[in-house]
Amino acid sequence: MSGNTWFHGGRRVLWAAALTFGFGAVATAGTVIIDSNTVYPNPGAGTPPVYGDFVTGSGAEFDQALTGASGWGYTSVRQGATVGINTTYASDGDGSAYFNVTAGSGKADVGYLAAPGTSLGKLDDLNVLGYDWYRASGGTVNQHYAPVLRLVVTDGTTTRQVIYEPNNNKSDNGFSGVDAPTDDWKVIDAYNGGNGQFWVNKPNDAQIGTAISALKSVTDPADGTTTPYGDWDVVGFNVGVGSGWKNGGIDGTFIGAADNIRIGFIGGEVTTYNFEVPGAPNYAGGPGAVPEPASVAMGLMAGVAGLVVAARRRRSA
Repeated sequence: MSGNTWFHGGRRVLWAAALTFGFGAVATAGTVIIDSNTVYPNPGAGTPPVYGDFVTGSGAEFDQALTGASGWGYTSVRQGATVGINTTYASDGDGSAYFNVTAGSGKADVGYLAAPGTSLGKLDDLNVLGYDWYRASGGTVNQHYAPVLRLVVTDGTTTRQVIYEPNNNKSDNGFSGVDAPTDDWKVIDAYNGGNGQFWVNKPNDAQIGTAISALKSVTDPADGTTTPYGDWDVVGFNVGVGSGWKNGGIDGTFIGAADNIRIGFIGGEVTTYNFEVPGAPNYAGGPGAVPEPASVAMGLMAGVAGLVVAARRRRSA
């Protein structure tokens, strides 16, 4: 995430420090489809053709909104990386979030940030978190790299990311020694009953590698507060690759994908976010279906502890 900015309704916003609940959202469960900006069939690339989005970094780091899903976007896209929801690697349906890194400076994410002042729930109440990831063979960066999953949390003043890396959870991610598996989709329970190993990004690169259940009781040493992370609000999540991914200090390559981000809180519903290319043959709306215009918001209902989810689905006639 770049400067804690994201997109809502086609405009870039800064996440507000003051939290307010009760935004009129409706609790939902099940699967929410997050569409690519490009509708099938677009010209496609390669042989056989691949359909969907390909957003490549150039110059300064930038973000790009997913126009059919409020709050969603391609973020922190840097030169040396490409990201996009497309059909290169299909996990469920026809699409997934595709990543291609060609330089150590390359980085790219795809994710969600709640509207300003909105919370998804307290980190202490998180009880479901997972995703699917894929690493293609042939990449030359160190073999332990794989797409990472992050939560965006805040105490109303400071914003941090709580980060899950497959390399820190090798046995749960099918590693062979120190090497990540390749050419095989891994379906990961990152929360893992509170035992999933996470760390928090903070100034001075101080890292906390510990079970998330224990992390909830840790206080941020750089925030000047005694409030434990468990009382911080979850305001977003993302999956991504890159930023220093090399091999022995030498630039390398990485190609992979991610899909089906799963998140839920105590007392709420679990929602899966599935990345798809609208109109593709196996699109969730049915063979060749193209969504019609619709939108909903996302937030937390006042007084309700749990995940309250909505999605704005882009539907093109």
